[in-house]
This record gives sequence, structure tokens and C-alpha cells, in this order.
Amino acid sequence: MKTFLKVVAVVIVMFIGFVFLANIGAEHALKDARTRVAGDFEQQYADAKLYGSAVDRCVRAGLVAEGYLQARDSDNYGKWKAIERTDCEAAGIPQQ
Repeated sequence: MKTFLKVVAVVIVMFIGFVFLANIGAEHALKDARTRVAGDFEQQYADAKLYGSAVDRCVRAGLVAEGYLQARDSDNYGKWKAIERTDCEAAGIPQQ
């Protein structure tokens, strides 16, 4: 009976460890995906800067900032919020 309980305890500990490690891996993958999305938004901003209007740049800069906010990258979020403010002011869109 003691051996059975030991086996059950080991299986439970292994299961908890697996769930914990899987969760860490999933969080890392999600952060990577969010960072890639923000990078895609940056490319769209670059295209809007070349071919779009001032309003396009304002909107795209806001999307880039939001992408970095979702990725929990506060440095890039702050950088892109400043770019958004500048672009929106140039487009005549007041920022709050």
C-alpha cells in the first residue's frame, strides 16, 4: 500500500510539474506572438508613412503602440505613443 501511495504521489507531482512547465512555455509563445504582431504593425506604419496620409500615419502609430501594450513592452509602447501624438497632431487630430 505504501508503494502504491508513493507512486501516486510521484505521478501527481510530475503532472503538476508538467502543467507548470507547459504554462510557462505557453506564456513565452504568446509573448513572442504579440511581439511579432507589434512588428507587423510597425511594417504597416512604415508603408503608411510612404504611401498614406497623415491620418493613416496617426492611426497606424496608434496600432503599433497598442501592439506593444499587448506585448507588455513598456519601452516601445512609450516610444510609439509619442510617435502617435506627433503624427496625430500633424493630422489635426487632438489627443487626450
